[in-house]
Amino acid sequence: MKRCPECRRDYYDDTLLNRIAVIYGELGEKDKAFAKPEKAYQRHDRFLTTMKVDPFMDSLRDDPRFKGLLSRPL
Repeated sequence: MKRCPECRRDYYDDTLLNRIAVIYGELGEKDKAFAKPEKAYQRHDRFLTTMKVDPFMDSLRDDPRFKGLLSRPL
C-alpha cells in the first residue's frame, strides 16, 4: 500500500511541533513553547490528543494556557 506524501509530511510535522514545544518548555521559554501547540490546534494535529498524558509536557502543565488548550474542542 502506497502512502500519500502529505500524510507522511503531516506525521513528521506533528512530531516536530511536539518536540519543539517540549524543548522550549524545558528552556523556560513558555511563550515560544505555547506557540507550537497553538499552531497544532489550528491544524487539528494529532499532537493535541497526546499532550494531556505526555510526560515531556510536564514543564508546561502549571501554565493556564496548557489547561486552556486541553479544554478546547478539536
